[in-house]
Amino acid sequence: LAVQQCFPTAELQIEIVRETRVKARLTISEDHFVDLFFRKETGRVDYALIVNDRRMFGIDNLGGWHEHPLNDPESHKPCSELTPTEAIRRLREAYDAVKVEAS
Repeated sequence: LAVQQCFPTAELQIEIVRETRVKARLTISEDHFVDLFFRKETGRVDYALIVNDRRMFGIDNLGGWHEHPLNDPESHKPCSELTPTEAIRRLREAYDAVKVEAS
């Protein structure tokens, strides 16, 4: 539901890699997309906004919950655990900020 609300025109593709591993991609435009990943065995969760094949913003829990902020996507800024809905909304905010910068 959050995906439909935040990215209503995006095309969603879901790949079940295994019964316990899921990848999804929201294609927003030719060079803007959101990648989502979940792995049950490890509890690993990743959310990333990709622009021109580069991560511009992300949230994941590898080594504890943290975000990769827009101004420095290679850094790790600790954050609290987010629900999937909250994470999708943060990705939308990041996408909107990237669009404004590009204008």
